This record gives sequence, C-alpha cells and structure tokens, in this order.
Amino acid sequence: MMNAIHLSLDLETLSLASNAGIIQIGAISTKGDIFNSYADPTSSSKMGLDCSRETLMWWDKQDPALRKRVMSGTKYLSTVLTEFHEWCLAISGGDLKRIYLWSKPGSFDIPKLVNAYETFMTYPFYHRQHMCSWSVAFHAGIEYPVSEIPHDALE
Repeated sequence: MMNAIHLSLDLETLSLASNAGIIQIGAISTKGDIFNSYADPTSSSKMGLDCSRETLMWWDKQDPALRKRVMSGTKYLSTVLTEFHEWCLAISGGDLKRIYLWSKPGSFDIPKLVNAYETFMTYPFYHRQHMCSWSVAFHAGIEYPVSEIPHDALE
C-alpha cells in the first residue's frame, strides 16, 4: 500500500500470558511520530487482565530508575489504549487500514494488545497488517540490534 504507515510497537507487561496487563505502550512510525504512555499497574487487574507474581519479581530485579519510570503510570489502561487508538487515527488521517503494526516477536505483543482492547472495545486495527520484525531481520540475514535500555517500550 502506497500510503502505508509502519509502526514499530513494543509493550511492557505484567505477565507473559496472552491476556497480560499492560503498563507501557511505546510506538514510533516510519515518519518519526512517537507515542509513549504508561498505565497505572493496578488498572490492568481492574480490567481482568493477568498480572503474574513471577513477572513482578522479575521487574523488582530491574534497574530501579527504569522500574520506577515504567511502574509509575497514573492513567487507567483503557485511557492509554484510547490515546494510542486516537494517535493512530491522527497519523493515518482516520484510516486505520493504513497502519501496519510491527513487533518483535509478532506473537508476543500483538495478542496482548488485542486482548487488552477487547476488554472494553472492539480491537481497532486490521489483523492482516500485524508484522513480525524479527522474521524480516532473520530472513534478510540482519542481526537485530539490542537496546541500550532494556524493557522500556519506547527504546
């Protein structure tokens, strides 16, 4: 599609389950548009999303400054999801079929995003435009770069 908008998407979550609670959504478009928002960690459980003890224990072992930033969101998760939806509408001129969501791996973040949206509204993105950036890098023989700041979705 000529007018396609490709978004690199990453989530920080409270579980590894497909219905994991989300505490951060980070995305950047090929045009350089950036979305970054943190959700109140308690809002996920209020929406019925999964929060695992093991993941919380893992977060406790992360860099304290990073953990504080990622875990200090004050917005309800549904608000963060609505803001992400509205941001995507704005950068796509209202046509979400122009949006291609890329994540690494495709089987981790996208199902969690779908499940979180479906707890309070219809999932707004076109399912055939979910892409796996690891697959592209692997098939192209490209080594995927590792972020200097692990586990911050915008990184």
